[in-house]
Amino acid sequence: MLLAFLFAQAEPLVPVATGAKVNEAAVRATIYVPSATHKTIQKGIQAAQRSLTKGIATRIVISPGVYRESAASIDWQQGKSANTALVIEGRGQVVWTGADVFPLSKWKREGSMYKHPWPHQWGNFAYSWSAKGLVAHRSEMLFINGRPLTQRILERYKIGGIVQDPDNAGKVSYQFTGARSPSEVLKPGEFGVIERPGPSKGIYFCPLDGQVLKDNSIEISVRRNLLDLRGKSKVVLRNITFTHTANDDGDFGANNAVRFAIAGKARSNDVLIDRCKILWSAQTGLHIDGNRWTIRDSEFSFNGGSGLASGKSKDILWERNKTNFNVWRLWRGGELGYYTGGFKMHETSMHTVSGHQAIGNCTMGAWWDVHCRDVTIENAVLVGNAANLQFELCEGPFYANRLVVAGGRAHDGQLRLWEHGNTWLTNSIVYSDYAGNGSTGLYNLRWFGRNDVHSKMAKIAAGVNVTKSNVFAAGPNVPNFGLIDDIRGSEWYSREPMTYRGSDNIFWSSTGPSFKSKWIKDEGRTGELALRAIPVNDWMVPKTYSEKNPRHLDPRFIDPSRHDYRFSNSSPLYKYRGDYLQFRLNDETRRQWEWFVKWSSYQPDRWNEPPIE
Repeated sequence: MLLAFLFAQAEPLVPVATGAKVNEAAVRATIYVPSATHKTIQKGIQAAQRSLTKGIATRIVISPGVYRESAASIDWQQGKSANTALVIEGRGQVVWTGADVFPLSKWKREGSMYKHPWPHQWGNFAYSWSAKGLVAHRSEMLFINGRPLTQRILERYKIGGIVQDPDNAGKVSYQFTGARSPSEVLKPGEFGVIERPGPSKGIYFCPLDGQVLKDNSIEISVRRNLLDLRGKSKVVLRNITFTHTANDDGDFGANNAVRFAIAGKARSNDVLIDRCKILWSAQTGLHIDGNRWTIRDSEFSFNGGSGLASGKSKDILWERNKTNFNVWRLWRGGELGYYTGGFKMHETSMHTVSGHQAIGNCTMGAWWDVHCRDVTIENAVLVGNAANLQFELCEGPFYANRLVVAGGRAHDGQLRLWEHGNTWLTNSIVYSDYAGNGSTGLYNLRWFGRNDVHSKMAKIAAGVNVTKSNVFAAGPNVPNFGLIDDIRGSEWYSREPMTYRGSDNIFWSSTGPSFKSKWIKDEGRTGELALRAIPVNDWMVPKTYSEKNPRHLDPRFIDPSRHDYRFSNSSPLYKYRGDYLQFRLNDETRRQWEWFVKWSSYQPDRWNEPPIE
C-alpha cells in the first residue's frame, strides 16, 4: 500500500487517494445480455435505468462475444438513477466495438484499389491548440484482419486558426481546396475517404502486397461512441474491451468510446474501471472529469490521441494500468506534445499512481500539467516515449519512488520538472542513450516565468527538488550528459530561485571514468547550468544547489539497448535490487512496439519530424 510521504525540506504530507466508493453488495437486480428480454446491451442498459430510477442498484452481466452497437444517450438524472450503483461487467471475453464488417463482396475493384460507398460525412474537427496536419482532425479507421491501415488525406483543406496558444484559443476554419485522385495517392496498406458529393465519393483502400482478403476481414469504424454515462455516478465497468471507436476530440477530449463528462459539466463521481481495455480510439481513449475514481488492471493503448486524460478531478487512484503506443494520429499531424501523452492530467489533485506502464507513446509518457496537487507515482515504468515524465506548472507536492525512466528521445526527454512546487525522486533508475543535440538531460529543472491564462489561475512558488538514492546513467551514445537546470534568459523566461538537494545518488557515464564533472555553465545555451556526469562540490551555481555523497558507479544493467534495466549478477547494486524496480521489456510488448513504429511511421530518433499531412 502506498504511504503518505513527509518531505524533509518543506514538510508537507502527500495525501494518498482512496478512489471510488461503490457498494456492489447493495446490488438487488441483475440483467443478463443477451437474453430473451434483453437482446442487446442497449436494451439491458435501458432496463437498468428503469431500476436505477427507483433506487434499485443493478448489475448488467454481458456474455462472451463481439457486440457491434451503441448504447443511446440516457437521461441519468431521472429519479434516483444518477447516484444508485450500476455495475456493467463482462463474463469471459467481451468485445464492444465501434466497427462494422464491410463484406469484400460489396467492394468495387478499381485496379489495385477497392472502393465502397461511404454514407458518413464527419468532416474535420479540431480545437485551435491541436496539430496543424489535417489527418489529426479526422476520425476514420479501417482494419483488415484486425490490423489498421494508414489513413491518407484525399480531400484537401486550407486550415485556419491553429495557434497552439491558450491565450488565443479560437475557432478552427476549413476551406476546401480540392480532392486528390485515390489511385495517385494510395499505396499498399493505406486508405482514404472522399466525403463530398460526386462520383468519387466513397472510401478507398489498397491492400498490402500479398494480403489475403476474405469476405469478413474488412472492418471500418462507424460508431462515434459506445456507452454514454454522462452525469452518472457510482459506476463499475469490469472486464470489457472497448475498441475501434471513430471519435473526434470534441468536448475537450471527453468525446470517447465511453463518455463520462463534458468539460466539467455532468460530472461523474465514484467510478471504478476494473480489468477493462480501451484500444484503437481514433482520438482520446478515456477522459476523466469527477471525483473518486479507481482504475486498475486496465489498458488504454493504441489510441490516436492520449490514452488517458483528465479535467478537474480529485481523489484518483490508478493501480497496475497500461497506456502504451498512443498519440499516433495527432503525432502524424504534427503534434509534438502540446497537450497529449500516454496520459495527460489537468487540474488533478490527490492522484496516486502505482504499477503504471507507459511505453512507446509518440509524445509524453506521463504528464501532469497545470495546477496538479498531491501527486504520488510509484513502481512505474516510463520507457521509450518522446519524453517520459513531465510535471509542469503544478503546485505539487510530487512524490516519485521506484521508477524506471529511460529511453526518451527528446534531448531532455527523461524527466522534466518545469515551474513547480516541491518534488521528490527516490530509488529510481533514470537512463538515456540518446543525444540528438550532443547532450542529454536526465533530470531537467526549468522555470519558465509563464504568463498565460493557465499561469494566471494561481501563483506557484518555486519548490524544493529532492533526489535521493537514484541511479542516473548515460549510455555510450551520450558523450555529454547531465542534470540540467535550463533557466534561459529570453524575454519570456525569468530566473526564479530554485532549490536542488541531492544525496546518495549514483552517476555513471559509459563514455569513461576519466570524464570529469562539476556544475558548469554550458555556453551552448544562454544561462544554462549543467551537472555533467559526477557531481562534486566546487559549485559554480547558487548555494541553493547541493549534492551530498555522490558516487560514480557502473550499475551494469543486463542490456539497456533492449530495455533490460535489471542489475546483472556482477553489478555492485545487485544486492540492493529490491530497493529498485527491476524492469525488462517482455517479448510480446517488444513485438507490439516494433510493429507500431513501422505502421505509424514513428521514427524514435526523429520524433520531432512527423510526416505532417
